[in-house]
Amino acid sequence: MAEALDQCVTRLQKLIAHINLTNCKTIVEGRSITEIIAEKDSAALRLSTYLFFFDKYINFTFYLVNYVIM
Repeated sequence: MAEALDQCVTRLQKLIAHINLTNCKTIVEGRSITEIIAEKDSAALRLSTYLFFFDKYINFTFYLVNYVIM
């Protein structure tokens, strides 16, 4: 079983490396797919961070309005 797992992980590693190399070499509108993916991931991180802080702000405001100010 351990040998089968090791073989699967090794195949997955090779597949990921192949995909990454392909993404680096493939150019779309003057940028590599790797650059496009990095931009997408950065935008997603930025959005999730803003949403996290917005949620905290809303919850804190709700707490103030309902429990502190009243």
